Amino acid sequence: MYDGIQSRISLRSHPKKVVIGTVIDETYYWANNGVSHLHTYKYKFTIDGKEYTGICPNTGYKVGDTLSVEYVVDHPDYNVSYPSAYDE
Repeated sequence: MYDGIQSRISLRSHPKKVVIGTVIDETYYWANNGVSHLHTYKYKFTIDGKEYTGICPNTGYKVGDTLSVEYVVDHPDYNVSYPSAYDE
């Protein structure tokens, strides 16, 4: 998965689709946050029988929650939650 600018470029310049993902019990710790240990969970989704993962956009999700995921059709490993956390 690409983060930040690379995700925006990939998702805007290639065909994309939206699917439903599920929040999984896999923790992602935000970089440079050694004081509060701020973290969120990852999500998973399946395309053509293959499972992919991404990082939830905020800490408000719980394991088992669902969210929409936008991914690049030819490269589902390039994905973001939808609406994208980067489209602010």
